[in-house]
Amino acid sequence: AEEATLDRYVDELEYVAELAGADNVGIGFDFFDHVYRHWTDKQRAELESKLAKPNFLPDLREHRHARNLTRKPIERGYKDGEIEKVLYGNWMRVLRQML
Repeated sequence: AEEATLDRYVDELEYVAELAGADNVGIGFDFFDHVYRHWTDKQRAELESKLAKPNFLPDLREHRHARNLTRKPIERGYKDGEIEKVLYGNWMRVLRQML
């Protein structure tokens, strides 16, 4: 398998946006390497028995690295509004519709 990189992650976001439309793409920051490192061996084994061993992006190992996710789309020419949709705008829209 290829190594997980921030560029490949953004490639995948673009791919999903092409398939489903940019209004249907969102990301979540609920699972990072520093959280995983503090789990017990039993917790890690349970996760890995249900999924695969997590392969964390080198540039997104902790919440403070989230700003790295805005840099790549900016470098690729995306406008602020497009980036905001994926980072939080689409989630907020869906939550408002549900509540």
